[in-house]
Amino acid sequence: MNSMALPIHQLCIWQQNLNKSTVVQHSLLNSSIANQQDIIVIQEPAIDHCIGLTKANSHWRVLYLTHNFTIDATPRAVTLVNAKLSTNNWEQIPFPFRDVIIVQFHGAHDTCTLFNVYNDGMHNRTLEEMGWDLTVNIEKVHLSQGDHMF
Repeated sequence: MNSMALPIHQLCIWQQNLNKSTVVQHSLLNSSIANQQDIIVIQEPAIDHCIGLTKANSHWRVLYLTHNFTIDATPRAVTLVNAKLSTNNWEQIPFPFRDVIIVQFHGAHDTCTLFNVYNDGMHNRTLEEMGWDLTVNIEKVHLSQGDHMF
């Protein structure tokens, strides 16, 4: 498979909460919907509790929380980047708190920063942590005129 760089304005993104269902996750990854996506952002993915990782196939690079293996917590968000996208054109941005995955895509003239957030319905801590971290460390997302953030 050849890796390719897509212009940022052509990225196709699918977002879904899978409610931890292995069946739904397998169905999504093997569907025509997945074949049309460059990025899939998942909240509440199916996790193999023996190894603590989610399920994916060879078409996807799985991004976990940057500190996933240093805390004893089941991931509540994962981001899948299509393997056809060149790793030279994107990078995961470290985030110090749970439940946020940040990926930055670099185009010829602009940058797009994608936040995959699992927000617990019982509190707003994740949003508060994001707000604090982005206020203190805004330079890590390298925002400039023409860049996009979502």
